[in-house]
Amino acid sequence: MSAWSRSIVLFFLSVFAGLLSTSANAGTFYFAYSYTPSGIASAGILTTSDVLVGRAYTIIDIQGSRNVNDIGGQAER
Repeated sequence: MSAWSRSIVLFFLSVFAGLLSTSANAGTFYFAYSYTPSGIASAGILTTSDVLVGRAYTIIDIQGSRNVNDIGGQAER
């Protein structure tokens, strides 16, 4: 599968998952993202806490891909 096709599939899966998912943990939000600047394609899901710190949420997990490389990891708590 090409990088472009994989990014498109991942984007639609992340949007679908975001629409159907409910938070397994109280106090988390899920944000689907994608971007395609020149030569880069990325899509995935960011998981954040529900507490605003300086007008921003803290990212606690990320899943997705950038070009053909997987992105993933949890923040240390």
